[in-house]
Amino acid sequence: TFNDGERVEGFSNPCWTLCEAALLRLGMDGVAAMKLLGLSCALSAVLLVWRLEERLGLGGWAGLGALWAASHPSFLMYASSGMEAPMAAAALAAGALALARAEAAGRPPGVGAALALALAALTRPETGLAFPIALLPWAWRVLRGKIPWRSLVPFVLAFALPLAAAALARGLYFGTTV
Repeated sequence: TFNDGERVEGFSNPCWTLCEAALLRLGMDGVAAMKLLGLSCALSAVLLVWRLEERLGLGGWAGLGALWAASHPSFLMYASSGMEAPMAAAALAAGALALARAEAAGRPPGVGAALALALAALTRPETGLAFPIALLPWAWRVLRGKIPWRSLVPFVLAFALPLAAAALARGLYFGTTV
């Protein structure tokens, strides 16, 4: 840093950084560990997208989106780059699948969907936009009186609490929450 003793947050991906730190602590080579983690997350993302397509009832078309993602040059590049994009993709796909399951069951989104979306947001900040987008149809149902607003509280809290905890930790360690 420019000023000695000043703490500077040099990352925008806390979940990825924590995973990297854990793998380094276990004695793994940093580059190999990050590439392995990236490839594992990319494979998970593809499988989750495939499962989502099946859940959405796409019939014979199910799997085409997963195949497209798995063969896209940018996805392949990030999968093996050792960067956090595949983890964010896998978390978003897991959140979307959990939301689709809730919709199919006729129940409000649950804690699992919210935690997956929170993981995505703590991996890549811009993916946090998925949460309000996911919340919109349920909020519309509340406004129309189709479901009680209380049914969304676990979903909102399960998303907000991990982000609040991360902001608190950031504030305590770095002296700022942004």
